[in-house]
Amino acid sequence: MQKHAHTFTCPFSHARRIARAATCLLLAAAGHAAYGQCITGFAAPVTAISATSPKAPIILDVDQDGLGDVIALSGTSVYFARGQAGGTFASPMLSSAGGTPVAMVAGDFIPDGIIDLATMNQSGAAISVLRGNGNGSFLTLATYSTPCGNPTAITAGDFNGDGITDLAVSCVTGSISIFIGAGNGSFSAGSTFATGNVSPLALTSGDFDSDGRLDLVASFSATPQILLMRGAGDGTFPTLNPSTIPGVSPNSLAVGDLNSDGRPDLVFAASGVLMGMLTNVSGNFGTTYSIATGAAIASGIALVDLDGNGRLDIVCTGGTNNNVSYLMGTAGTAFIAPVSISLTGNPVATAIGDLNGDGRPDLAVTCTTGNQVRAFTSLFDGSVSITSQPVTTSALDGAAASFTVGALGSGQIYQWRRNGVNLTNTAPYSGANSATLTINPVSLAGNLDIFDVVVSNPCNAVTSRPAALAVTSCPGDFNQDGNIDFFDYLDFVDAFSIGC
Repeated sequence: MQKHAHTFTCPFSHARRIARAATCLLLAAAGHAAYGQCITGFAAPVTAISATSPKAPIILDVDQDGLGDVIALSGTSVYFARGQAGGTFASPMLSSAGGTPVAMVAGDFIPDGIIDLATMNQSGAAISVLRGNGNGSFLTLATYSTPCGNPTAITAGDFNGDGITDLAVSCVTGSISIFIGAGNGSFSAGSTFATGNVSPLALTSGDFDSDGRLDLVASFSATPQILLMRGAGDGTFPTLNPSTIPGVSPNSLAVGDLNSDGRPDLVFAASGVLMGMLTNVSGNFGTTYSIATGAAIASGIALVDLDGNGRLDIVCTGGTNNNVSYLMGTAGTAFIAPVSISLTGNPVATAIGDLNGDGRPDLAVTCTTGNQVRAFTSLFDGSVSITSQPVTTSALDGAAASFTVGALGSGQIYQWRRNGVNLTNTAPYSGANSATLTINPVSLAGNLDIFDVVVSNPCNAVTSRPAALAVTSCPGDFNQDGNIDFFDYLDFVDAFSIGC
């Protein structure tokens, strides 16, 4: 949370004395609010798409109406379900997928501000580029053979640093082929290189060594290994850094900053264990550590901040265990125990996006035997807001004074502060953790002390505006010298004349 410095000054024109009068206060700007939400889960799922064994879900606002749409593959078609108000979906629109693809990535490949698709046809050893029309329909522009063999995974990114989206495809032979985007929807064959393993299961990208160039990461079905491939920034990946992992190979990879150090880290599942690997300062992966265990953790891993507290959370599907689970990130790299949602039909893959335009991340999950794509809208809510701010208070020396704040939200926790330091319920303070702080008695030593309050719940915090306490020894002693005399009159007139 941001810290704010507040300065209070009172410019009197009277040269002899400067009175610190109760009216001489300048309040600083409002406190900073860190928006957040409290854990309440997801609404009951609705069906976005009904199709045979749907695959590769994506949530994007394709038609740019402020509502997320759902895209998925089934058979030889791309299914597009337009999101509607109220969390429902229009009947799907179908477009040719350019073959029988099993994976898909989205990007603006033209670029014209409209979402395009690239699909991966495993049996046909090819990828197809589909141009988006902006209304949910797609037109096949071109199909490219994969020189490395039958493709197993696909990812997109600017691999040669020219500002245009490229494609990377892994193949069953273990090689990876790069397709360089031309910026008009077409691609040309780039480098193809061997990984030293066969049958890659997953492929993703990120700048792991912070050199401004995208790197690739792959996992393999036959080798318990994560392979980091360093990008040279020209579409080639000359340096391979393998990391051995315990158990069998992971079937899903997710990239995100788990420990808030500015470097992307890795989460994956293997042998029923959800594991993480942190990136060190040299850009390599450190030791694998266990995040959670259990057969319910299978595949379809995604990293997203569900509750808006600035920490990444994990969403994963349970496959034949018929559930979707989420794990909330806490301090450091820790996560709370998984919360599982029952979902029949073999949920396999998960997409993240805002379906209803409320700014919260929602889910779309493919159920391969249930022949549906199911949509979950987020119910994560519980933000805290301040409805009335504490105000400057004046009191006589030895009397009582109080400050009050009004707030909305669930489970509020109050922490009053004096001059930026947390208060406790010790004399002369009471109510340090309530909506009203009482100071009894006040003293001249506390004149012009600054008070504010942090209102929070487990996921959110809001800081109030500062308010000052003005303490006087008696009603007429404006210059606080212990006497009521002509000088108090002069200081009062001086302050009054400048509106202070």
